Amino acid sequence: MKKVFALSFVIVAFQILSAQQSLIPQWTFVNPKPFSYDIYSSSFVSDSVGWTAGEDGTINKTSDGGMSWTSQKNSRENEMHNLMSINFFDDKTGWAVGYYGNILRTTDGGENWIAKNIGLNEMLYSVNFVTKDLGFVLGGYGVILKTTDAGVNWTKLPATKAYIYSSQFINQDVGYAVGSTESTYQSTVLKTTDGGKTWNTKIIDVYGKFNACYFVDALLGWVVGDKGRVYKTTDGGGTWEKVEIDTLKYFTAVSFKSELIGCIASQDDSLIYNTTDGGMSWQGVPLYSNVSVTSIKFTKNLVFASGGVGTIFLSRNNGKTWSPLKRSVTSSELTSAFFTSKKNGWAVGWDGAIIKSTDEGITWQLQESNTSYPLNGVFFSDSLNGVACGYGSTMLKTTDGGERWEKILLDSAEMNLISFYFVDSKTGYCCGRDKNYKGVIMITKDGGSTWKILKSPGNDSFLFSMYFKDLLNGWVSGYDLYKTTDGGNSWISVTTGQINPINQIFFCDSLHGWVMGYSMSLKTTDGGNTWIELNWLEYTGNSLYFRDANEGWSISGYGTIYHSINGGDTWKLYSKSYPDLNFITFIGNKGYIVGAQGVILTTTVDEINSVNEKEGAISNIGYNMVQNYPNPFNPTTIIKYDIVKRGNVSLKIYDVLGNEVATLVNEEKQPGNYEVEFQSTVSNQQLASGIYFYQLRAGEFVQTKKMILLR
Repeated sequence: MKKVFALSFVIVAFQILSAQQSLIPQWTFVNPKPFSYDIYSSSFVSDSVGWTAGEDGTINKTSDGGMSWTSQKNSRENEMHNLMSINFFDDKTGWAVGYYGNILRTTDGGENWIAKNIGLNEMLYSVNFVTKDLGFVLGGYGVILKTTDAGVNWTKLPATKAYIYSSQFINQDVGYAVGSTESTYQSTVLKTTDGGKTWNTKIIDVYGKFNACYFVDALLGWVVGDKGRVYKTTDGGGTWEKVEIDTLKYFTAVSFKSELIGCIASQDDSLIYNTTDGGMSWQGVPLYSNVSVTSIKFTKNLVFASGGVGTIFLSRNNGKTWSPLKRSVTSSELTSAFFTSKKNGWAVGWDGAIIKSTDEGITWQLQESNTSYPLNGVFFSDSLNGVACGYGSTMLKTTDGGERWEKILLDSAEMNLISFYFVDSKTGYCCGRDKNYKGVIMITKDGGSTWKILKSPGNDSFLFSMYFKDLLNGWVSGYDLYKTTDGGNSWISVTTGQINPINQIFFCDSLHGWVMGYSMSLKTTDGGNTWIELNWLEYTGNSLYFRDANEGWSISGYGTIYHSINGGDTWKLYSKSYPDLNFITFIGNKGYIVGAQGVILTTTVDEINSVNEKEGAISNIGYNMVQNYPNPFNPTTIIKYDIVKRGNVSLKIYDVLGNEVATLVNEEKQPGNYEVEFQSTVSNQQLASGIYFYQLRAGEFVQTKKMILLR
């Protein structure tokens, strides 16, 4: 047993040292899959290998024909704007362009992307490479760029005086571009025969714009746009024939495999039009997904269609039928989640959505909730017994893990219930708003089977979040923060005059807590006796979670994720490439975020800070060990911990090999808050500088944290 224990510490130490060399752990999509970023462009070099580019600088790659995708670049790495076009010449060399002059280049299949700053602020919509070295970029306000050295350097050519949304070069001299005139907003096709130096402009329609073009060869081409505009040329753009498909459509993409086989897609109507006779006839093929398709790409044997919120469709018969590659257990907005262990968790949201995972959030199953009201809160005391609350005085209870949800009749109708906080498996609180637009608080003492309305604080019109330290002491937030010392029977205001709501209260232990809302953030380090104001974030928070007194995350309705390593004193923007994010939670070292479009993100933190995951973990609510302070330290540091049940408690120090260095506590303890000092001199010998671990054991509860001694 000691060998296994020592080996585990060696592995953990290695992981920690490795983590110090890398960035914050990635948040990855588990729903929907593969992701929910808007896709604006795609490029495929074979049936198997392809890339998509889109929202907030995201680039994703597939090597198995779209079955799975890996993220190559997004705004986690730097501030990127939307990428509107991507083009790969082969499986190694590719380019992507987008808003505000963004030009990216890769020579290793996308493992690394190099940004090229050429001092432009224009929107770039199209990138084409005729050879590996010769390429063109076109965009807003007639901007045209040309490279002859694979994108290392770019030359600005004379402007076209048209707003260009799509282009295609047939060879080094002949190219086409489509869009609209800058001043008169007329549907325009442009052609160059001298490599982009000069362009012949042809106005095809007196109003509107073209969004996409595709040329089978130098003579046969198609352009599509708004108001059902579809035109065909067979003489290289000399004359254009209007093709009638549907004048109500807003066509966004066009592509052809040959002169006979092609597809046209439109915005927000779940149809892709297919032709097998060169456009003599068109058949609308339903996708059963109300999203915009912005890109269609033919490969040798397949067709890929992609667009909004990560939508990707695959056709194996030239567009006659389509299969979705995006998988989602729900597209309803998710508002809250709760895990009883690493394996078992639930999430709830709009339309009465309740989903469950039994494999650490890897897969989810939809449960029947028996309501269509939005659900906002969920809590489980163990793997079987849970409650959920929502609008319309909705209170649900399950005793079989969510297989059946029963409605609990409440004393008051038309309440909008927002969140729970349970002190133990029986006693819990719920808050929200009543039918008179006043804040409401309810209490249960039987695990959610019955609820009693308590006196609400002040005249707050809505209550959003709650936290209880124990059966008597707790906080609730609305447009102010309120505290109770008698189990919710009376409340006093802690803050006053808030203009915007306080969305969440969170405590990581008995001393360290935070509240966050729109344009405000507060922090306490003394159990809520005093609160200090923190600098508020540009994207204000919907939810936050701190794993200890130092490390935490904040998420917002703008899809942003912030990370802090100093207790929220400062924050680093980690990403802004997601839909609206509503709620964040951790179980051990596994993190979960839920939000709009049914999005579920997960991350795994490479640290040993995790609690015992035994089922029925409600008995551990309130147990906690705080990160030692100071850390790093020399020669002493303080370790604080909370005990909620009488029993034997041990607190020991280990080195990176798992050898026991010191025993700080090994005795029976009463419930309460404790602190102990650790001195770096043990048995009259000074410990060496390095990483050490301290581990608290109290019954079935186990928590281990790392600390650093620096001499």
